[in-house]
Amino acid sequence: MPPARPSKVALFRMLWSDLKQIESGTGLDAASADMSNRKMFRTEQYVGIDRERDLLEEGIARYPDTIGIVADLASVRLPRDSASVCVSTNTMSHLDEKMRTRTTKALAESVAPDGVLIIHYPIERDLDAHLIALRDQFEVVNVHYFRNLISLAYERFFERDGWLGTQPKSRALRGIRLLLSHAERLTSRVRVINDQAYVWCSKKRGGAQTQPFDLSGFKKLRGNLYQAPADWPQQSE
Repeated sequence: MPPARPSKVALFRMLWSDLKQIESGTGLDAASADMSNRKMFRTEQYVGIDRERDLLEEGIARYPDTIGIVADLASVRLPRDSASVCVSTNTMSHLDEKMRTRTTKALAESVAPDGVLIIHYPIERDLDAHLIALRDQFEVVNVHYFRNLISLAYERFFERDGWLGTQPKSRALRGIRLLLSHAERLTSRVRVINDQAYVWCSKKRGGAQTQPFDLSGFKKLRGNLYQAPADWPQQSE
């Protein structure tokens, strides 16, 4: 397996720290692929959402107690006010601005009133618009920035065409990557020298009651695998 980037180590350190605090209810892993992040969730129920059915089936085979939902995040309708935590990492950078807006809305709506939403965004021109939208929906919105200039310089020096496999594998470089990942904490409040944002939201506005994560409106494909209904008709755009 290729060595992880310092910025990725920093991202998953934050995520691990936040997820270990949430032990009840339903955890949603948006764009979960093969559920490789399952081990970080401590919720009573884990639900992986991805548009690739084959990857979800791999995840369910590895973790039989999980639920998989085949869905495109930009056009998904999820049970509202039901998730103890909803997480989206390494996803928004693959979507255009309009799709990010839709996805942010869908994921925010799925979170229970006392739940937590965690979204990882690239720092691009639309970030402030997403933060404004999230602050309209949550009383608490904390932002930590990461992937600073030093981590970027490391990646550009050792990686060819963004491929992790070109990083040399050595104990010394492993130590350097670990140090750089810890150094990300020192610059996590300085937006201008980073290019990624880790956004943590809680205390959802609106006063609604927590709802069960109801799968009755989903099409059961087989076992614990479901197909989500679509919500955003493209012709209305």
